[in-house]
Amino acid sequence: MNVKKLVLVFCLVAAVAVGAIGTAFVIITSSDQSQTKEAKKLASKPVKFDKKQIEIGGEKSDRLPKLIDGNEPQVTTVMHKMTHQKVLAREKWGAIEMTPENIKIVKEHVLANHFKSEKFFLEILSRWEAGDFTKVDKDHNALWEAQDGNIGEAKRIMTEEQEQMFIEENFR
Repeated sequence: MNVKKLVLVFCLVAAVAVGAIGTAFVIITSSDQSQTKEAKKLASKPVKFDKKQIEIGGEKSDRLPKLIDGNEPQVTTVMHKMTHQKVLAREKWGAIEMTPENIKIVKEHVLANHFKSEKFFLEILSRWEAGDFTKVDKDHNALWEAQDGNIGEAKRIMTEEQEQMFIEENFR
């Protein structure tokens, strides 16, 4: 008789535990799905060029900050901010002017530091150094994702006129 009661109690505890875990799973996944649906809804809206595209939150500079040896996240941030003058995104935070000199300095810094992401950085910087910005929106998003970005995905590349407006507003 005691064994039967023990088995019954064990089964009831197991059933309650499974129910609680299942309920928690449903709550968590439905919450994630609603957040994902909201993010997809925002992402699917077309981004138009307006004043928001040239107004930047955070710091903006035509010069690079002092690059710190061994600080790989700083390189990611600097390169990400450099892309802001060339892409359309819902939100942009910070901007550093993308000049041939700034590109050269960042590339030399990467080469001198042998970062874990050196190949990734050099692939992008070499393209930029050659004047090839055809993938700058993808570069932005890769750098943005490396920083765990969730708002401000680049949707497309600015026209030359739009970029000039951005430069005049933020760096001149």
